[in-house]
Amino acid sequence: MAAAPTSRLRTIAIIGAVAAVGIGLTVRRQSNALRANELAQQQRRAASSATTTGSPNLYVSVDRSGGGI
Repeated sequence: MAAAPTSRLRTIAIIGAVAAVGIGLTVRRQSNALRANELAQQQRRAASSATTTGSPNLYVSVDRSGGGI
């Protein structure tokens, strides 16, 4: 089996690094979106509990740790 040229290995390494960064940024963006949604729901709950009129806020906190039961 012949050794691959250096330029091919460099190209593969660059593509891999770009893919890893892209996946990391996607995960971070999704995490930030979930956190922002959670905070918005909590703030709406606090605002709606201050007033007794209107529909109740049905916010439920969910543990996303994945630790099981």
